[in-house]
Amino acid sequence: MKTAERIVLYTGLALSLSLAAGYQWMASPAVASSARVADTRIATIDILGITEKMILSEKYLSARNTNTASQNKMLEDLSKGLQDVIARAGATQENTPERRALEQEFNSKQEELRRAQAQAQAQIEQFNTLQVAECYRAVITAANRLGAELGYTHVISTRTGEPTIRSNNVAGAVQEILARPVVLGPLGDDLTERLTRQLGLENVVAQPVPA
Repeated sequence: MKTAERIVLYTGLALSLSLAAGYQWMASPAVASSARVADTRIATIDILGITEKMILSEKYLSARNTNTASQNKMLEDLSKGLQDVIARAGATQENTPERRALEQEFNSKQEELRRAQAQAQAQIEQFNTLQVAECYRAVITAANRLGAELGYTHVISTRTGEPTIRSNNVAGAVQEILARPVVLGPLGDDLTERLTRQLGLENVVAQPVPA
């Protein structure tokens, strides 16, 4: 995954997950009965981190590479056509009907290439976004299932590990802060590693944010 894609993924998902988590806390009753408190079991999972690993796994990385290669092949063919026009124009004399016709052809093919580049970029962005959505749904489904199997009543998405700010700008740093709504909790109730192993992602290494 390119660095720009990874940063977009990080900031977008971090904001969504943190806001969702914050809403869940605000929506909880301010006063609960002692019975309900006693029955409550809360687990935490780094949903964002696991989703990021899944996106970087071979299954999704291979599909992205194939899709990008397909788009690049189309652009290369158009670019070769444009280069051919340039070569033919260079072999003709200026201010001739043939040269003017080639200049018109060049302008037409250049515009076609520009449109194709914009369409290819949009297609790649849509493809990658669909992958993000698919991975996120898969992780959330697995997290719900694992939490229920272990008897938890609530599973909260939060960043885990050392609270180090890796971003090199304020906006990114704020997103990292918002992605960690849980500051303190029992280590035994963090299911991140367990879910990571369950999904077979323990050997996938997330790319660090550049300094």
